Amino acid sequence: MLAAWDGRTVADKGLQRRAFLGAAAAAIGAAAGCSAEATARPRAAASRTRRARSTAVPERDQPGDPDFWIRSAGPADAVEGYAGQVSVRPGEAVALHVSTTGSSFRVSAYRVGWYGGAQARLVWRSDEIRGRRQREVSFASATRTVTTRWAPVLTVPTAGWPEGAYLLRLDASHGHQRYVPLIVRSADGAGKTVIVHAPETWQAYNLWGGYDLYQGEDGSYGTRSLQVSFNRPYEGDGASRFMIYERAFVVLAERTGIPLAYTTGVDIERDPSVLRGATAIYTNSAAVGAGATTTRVDQIAVGNANNTYTLAGVASNQSPGCVTLASDMVAMLAPELVESKHFEVFAGLDAFPAQEAQRDQGRLR
Repeated sequence: MLAAWDGRTVADKGLQRRAFLGAAAAAIGAAAGCSAEATARPRAAASRTRRARSTAVPERDQPGDPDFWIRSAGPADAVEGYAGQVSVRPGEAVALHVSTTGSSFRVSAYRVGWYGGAQARLVWRSDEIRGRRQREVSFASATRTVTTRWAPVLTVPTAGWPEGAYLLRLDASHGHQRYVPLIVRSADGAGKTVIVHAPETWQAYNLWGGYDLYQGEDGSYGTRSLQVSFNRPYEGDGASRFMIYERAFVVLAERTGIPLAYTTGVDIERDPSVLRGATAIYTNSAAVGAGATTTRVDQIAVGNANNTYTLAGVASNQSPGCVTLASDMVAMLAPELVESKHFEVFAGLDAFPAQEAQRDQGRLR
């Protein structure tokens, strides 16, 4: 299973991240059909295109803003929030639910990408907003589900925002900060590499309020949540799983210049059409899901070995914002998926014993 971030040293996390990115780079190259010969000619063609279209600056080459990092998280309740949706289409507005002990706060929206090494670009910033402490939290004892009832405090417009992965940074007046992750998803992935982000995995391991799908308030599996809600902030800096497992992958993918599209595992469950005719890369998703097995996908790559063990489905018969845990082997997905030579688990092998990883990789190839 995926190892939850348990406060291990930066060195430990760095080793995991390097292992992930090293294999991910190879997967991106394979997914894009890259080889030493294949890449040489297109570069020359791209150079000619740039001369012919001198006014068109690719998104990845726009000026970046390296000041997207959190400098001070402060106490857990200093400032925290969540978006009303895990993803939106470009131009759709999204509500933000924020609680802070500061007198005011601002929101800065950063798109994650290459940007000449800056790794993010500021696309929008709010006015100063009056701060308020929101304490309304409910607990459903039958499923041990923690849910907030925070009022939305502002609506974020996304008009003119390029598709991609975003960090909405909350900057409170007392100097403390948190992230709120948001995906601006693509409508069409044909001929592109679709990066499938994993908010269902982020939420499965989100201990905000003391419960996730793997442990309860006493730390035991027996008291875990049976359902978790998206109507609550993510613990830590607000986007720790995206930052550790997905952010650098997005930067690497955008740096290559290959055509990219963006979506989430939650959205694939609802409408898998974005995968049609695409190469799908599941960054760290807990489920490849029915969408990938019922839609014509050219290639599939999976960013963590957790995918070989666990499926987490969004329950269609539950209220919005709930995720129900369902465990199974990947072999139960579909025989054609397991037999496909394009199904590649390319990272995360340190999440469980190496011999198990090797055994299951062999089974999938």
